[in-house]
Amino acid sequence: MEDGNNEDNQDGEDEEDLEPLEQIIAGNLKHNICHAPVKVPCHQCPFDSNGLTLLADLIGQATIAGIVPPGYELEEGLHWNPVEYIPLGRRKELEVQLPEETWKHWAVLWVQAVEIMTHALED
Repeated sequence: MEDGNNEDNQDGEDEEDLEPLEQIIAGNLKHNICHAPVKVPCHQCPFDSNGLTLLADLIGQATIAGIVPPGYELEEGLHWNPVEYIPLGRRKELEVQLPEETWKHWAVLWVQAVEIMTHALED
């Protein structure tokens, strides 16, 4: 029985200890953030509601038809690179794993949308 009470007390203590930990982390990170925030530029969607509906319909049709635009290295038979590197500063990189079974679908959907939107805006 006593162990159950200790577990309850430990849970409460962990929550109380969390606030100082957050303050310590924020203090440690503060020196890394030395830039003023960047204002987000104002922009408008280039499509009206009918255009957005058409865009969504065309992307859906491309997905159903299995159309993969060429030039993005996503066509069947090409090697999927499961790793991307994100530069961190001048000398460091962050290695990000991109398993094909998770990410290829999203990459194909993105290039379908980019191609369709690009052609729609050109017309």
